[in-house]
Amino acid sequence: MKDKVAKSFFLEYLRFYFWILTISAVVFLVAYLSVRSDSSSDPKFIFVVSQILLQEDSIQMDSYQGDLLLDKPFQEWEKTPAIYKQNGHYYYYFPLGPSILTLPIVAVANAFDLDMRLAKANYNLQRLFSAISCVLVLWIVYKLALTYFDEHTSLIMAAIFVLGSSMISTLGTALWTLNFSTIFMGAGVVLLARYDHKQSNNVHPIWLGLLLFLSYFVRASSATFIVAVFFYLLLKDRRQLLITASTSFICFLLFAVWSRLSLGQWLPQYYSLTRFQDEFAPFWTAVYGHLFSPSRGFLFLAPIFCFCFQAFYFYGLPLNVTCLFGSAWVGLPCMW
Repeated sequence: MKDKVAKSFFLEYLRFYFWILTISAVVFLVAYLSVRSDSSSDPKFIFVVSQILLQEDSIQMDSYQGDLLLDKPFQEWEKTPAIYKQNGHYYYYFPLGPSILTLPIVAVANAFDLDMRLAKANYNLQRLFSAISCVLVLWIVYKLALTYFDEHTSLIMAAIFVLGSSMISTLGTALWTLNFSTIFMGAGVVLLARYDHKQSNNVHPIWLGLLLFLSYFVRASSATFIVAVFFYLLLKDRRQLLITASTSFICFLLFAVWSRLSLGQWLPQYYSLTRFQDEFAPFWTAVYGHLFSPSRGFLFLAPIFCFCFQAFYFYGLPLNVTCLFGSAWVGLPCMW
């Protein structure tokens, strides 16, 4: 009898992991084989900067001035927002976090003689790792759903969320900064949800603090999410807030010191507040446009959130941390 129970449990275990691996493969292939690619958009120099760091221990792009960069002369890129000049040196405008985090990936690619200055090698590598990031998001959503549901329901919900929303159609087109921030912010939400649902005694504040810093490191607009997390911890547990905030602050301080030594300023241009003052219209006009315009925001990217709070109200469901931070995850970053 015991043997039959053990065999049945083992078969059920294999059957479940067959499905989770199958869905993961589907998500990967849908993203990887997508006919649409935005690799030549904002993320195009992530791997280029990684390569410069490996070769020259610098983030300055000066040495590439005489080269073809992604099949175009360097001078053509000077005319675009992607490259800016400061103190006589050329820099990549967008966040440095993804370039630093992908150093091992580019090191392996270079070992196989793949040059990130070449469009084909660069874009193919982006396509591969954007597809991998979609799979990671699937697993994160699955772990989040497990906080509230059984394994099978959680897997179905994760598959629907990733394949049936704008998530894969965005993250699967290129290795955006959003790919990185979604992973770090999503993992942070899992820690918070498990604590809020009493499946964990704490939020693992050191890990949470590191995840919060990394989300900012790869995408400055994640600062809004960080503020929301700190406010939640202020209400729930001030000791955990202190540890979480201290961890994030120490990482931020190291980043600021590195920036000061490398660039001569405390933060790179992309992370500075002056960027938002220079680039955006009056604040409330920007908020309205980003949240409710026909091209982005809740109405376009995630209309389901328009009904979340209404559903919680009518059915008397508790307004849990997943709903609150899920809304913040989608809504607040799009304001930036």
